[in-house]
Amino acid sequence: ETLALGQILPGPNLMNLGAMVGHRFAGYPGTLAALFGLMSLPFCIIIAIGMAYREYGGLALVQKALGGMSAVAFGLIIGTGLKLALGLPRHWRAMSLVLTGFVGIGLMRWPLLHVLAIAGPLGVWLAWRERR
Repeated sequence: ETLALGQILPGPNLMNLGAMVGHRFAGYPGTLAALFGLMSLPFCIIIAIGMAYREYGGLALVQKALGGMSAVAFGLIIGTGLKLALGLPRHWRAMSLVLTGFVGIGLMRWPLLHVLAIAGPLGVWLAWRERR
């Protein structure tokens, strides 16, 4: 039951589960101990990576490696987007929102929040118009 609840709640499943188990066995101090225990190692790893980048970030080899990693991340994002798009119904209204996002962010270089401020109300208006 606790695992199912941890998966339903927003946020990382493991953190939710750790907080609930810690609270069940030791109350609020147990919750804090579980969350600290789950977060301390990743925190230390990220700090170490940041310190290594500060020291070696100017090297050509590091710059090339980061360039390769950004290409991989871009490919993963495109692949995930295409996989999700295959499950969506193909309708001109949805495609117009995709095109709005692509033009705004990809071509015009607008900030994401500005594009969402345009595409969000546009999507609501199109859906409202379709229901009428």
